[in-house]
Amino acid sequence: KVWQSPVAGNLYLSVGWRYDAGIHILAGMSVAIGVAIASTLNTLFNTDQFKLKWPNDIWWSDHKVAGILIEVQGDAASECACVIGLGVNVAPKSQWAEQVSGVRWQTLTDIANSASVQLPDRNTLAAKLAQAIISVCNTYDSVGIAGYLEAFTALDALHEREVVVDSAQGLLVGRAKGVDSTGLLQVEIDGLTQNLNAAEVSLRIQ
Repeated sequence: KVWQSPVAGNLYLSVGWRYDAGIHILAGMSVAIGVAIASTLNTLFNTDQFKLKWPNDIWWSDHKVAGILIEVQGDAASECACVIGLGVNVAPKSQWAEQVSGVRWQTLTDIANSASVQLPDRNTLAAKLAQAIISVCNTYDSVGIAGYLEAFTALDALHEREVVVDSAQGLLVGRAKGVDSTGLLQVEIDGLTQNLNAAEVSLRIQ
């Protein structure tokens, strides 16, 4: 993977959280965090166009704006911890020395300019996004992914769209059917629905 970013232009932050229960309680957390981030951006921009591309990307008009990475460590039965990382494209594309080839991407500044919306400064933006993540973390051990499935459906950028699944078995074409009760992506391939884990596949719009 290639990373490119203008100095002091974009936003990168991490939130750490500990739970007393086993690691299983964090199943589907990337869906919940994605819902929280997309919803926060939609509120800031007074729109409904920020969508969640399973499992961890925020899209605007099929262009990547932000990415989420969650690392989890702990015991199956007792304690666990997670670190939630968030990266957001903020600076205008014109500030970037090079553009990443082969990736459709967009920035909050350019979106704000095109929509005539006042973009918050990076500190305010960071505070609001961190607040959204903390809100999920505060209750996730009791609410779980069930509390976010309805919101995910409304924000699902892949819903009922044809996708290409890049798996260990090769490229497969199917239709995205949302997520199951544990956050696995459901894809209908040759008339059969398969539940896909983020660690097993990568997806792209065909």
